[in-house]
Amino acid sequence: MRRIVRDSWAWRGGFAPDELRYEPVLADASSGPIDPSAVGHWPVLTSQLEAAWSLPDAERLGIRTLTGPAAAHLALTARTGGVHAWLPRDLPELVPVFEEIRAGDDSIPAWEEALALLETGGVIERSATRVALLRPPVPTVQRMILMRDMLDDHEHREPDDPVANRLLRAVWKQTYAGIGVGRFRQLSATGRLRVTVDVERGDVERDPFFEVGQASLPEFRNEPGAVLDHAFPERSWVPLGQIVTGPPGEPGHALWASAPEVLAVLLGGGRGANAVRRAVRGTVVWLLLAARTEGRTGPVEMPTASLSRSLAEVLGLKADADHRKLSRMLLADLERAGLADADPGPPQRIVLRPVPAPAAATVRHALAQWMSWRVASTDEEPLEGLLRLSSDHREHFVRGPWARALEDRRVSVEIVPPALAAS
Repeated sequence: MRRIVRDSWAWRGGFAPDELRYEPVLADASSGPIDPSAVGHWPVLTSQLEAAWSLPDAERLGIRTLTGPAAAHLALTARTGGVHAWLPRDLPELVPVFEEIRAGDDSIPAWEEALALLETGGVIERSATRVALLRPPVPTVQRMILMRDMLDDHEHREPDDPVANRLLRAVWKQTYAGIGVGRFRQLSATGRLRVTVDVERGDVERDPFFEVGQASLPEFRNEPGAVLDHAFPERSWVPLGQIVTGPPGEPGHALWASAPEVLAVLLGGGRGANAVRRAVRGTVVWLLLAARTEGRTGPVEMPTASLSRSLAEVLGLKADADHRKLSRMLLADLERAGLADADPGPPQRIVLRPVPAPAAATVRHALAQWMSWRVASTDEEPLEGLLRLSSDHREHFVRGPWARALEDRRVSVEIVPPALAAS
């Protein structure tokens, strides 16, 4: 059984190496690792396997030989603090770290030999006094497939390879649960991603190699914390404001927004039970309209009476009461917030607009107000309908289309310099 390779890229949003575009500027790590809180640098987004696979004729060397340069790359990345940087040429403190994985196995290249191999692959560059940790050339798709096949075959033949297993444990600790994923999320949090999603085309033949798995984009779970999780794992941890969309006003583009972002747009800096309740109800209206457009911008034909009945059902309002006035008020809130426009044509239509991306602080404020309201309020307004509607929207109109875009190879990511970061 072949592995889902995108799952091995989950630490960097599930993006393939050739979907990431950036030219790193080297920091100075000569005196020690760059502080994890320092945001103005260029994170290492190359996996250890990709670094080793950059070697010329890597497939001829075999997995055990490649374990040496992979372990050396892991040690160098830890020493820089997870960023591209200059290091001193002599790094005796890294040899014991490297040997924890190699453990004196003569079939694995020693430290200096591993560094020499990395240099042949363009992963590092050495002078008389310094070592530069670089971004190696991006592998072709054919090379990525060969890399996957060789690794799978090795694990099938030698499932208990102690050196490979020690390396995998160290990679998991550092890359998947440490500075690797931390540095990628830092790019997201500081506004340095520009993610372009091309328009879906019907004639695309999907390559199963780029399948999206459970780790690539974690599936939604119908729980309050998951519904209102503002980290957005269903979009590769990419904030809404860092997604490049089509021309303003052009219909038919994916909305990409989740319920927490719409709630934040409607609530803004508002506080208190009344403000939160109104923003929550407005979010329900938006979700109902978005379901009609299948999560895309454009006109919605939904009579006010029909919208009112759906709203009452979700919120648990009296079924025999007239809620059209409430619906019209909430639609007006959507218009004022820039989420929708009144269609100048038929009176029963409204046009969903691209969602104005809220700042991360605004989303955190909205979620804090939401939780306070739910804990302190004696309001008996049911929560289940909102949770169900939010989870359906998130799965069918955010995670699902995002996964298809990744599998269709319609996503590209540019990492911009700190000076160009989104506010």
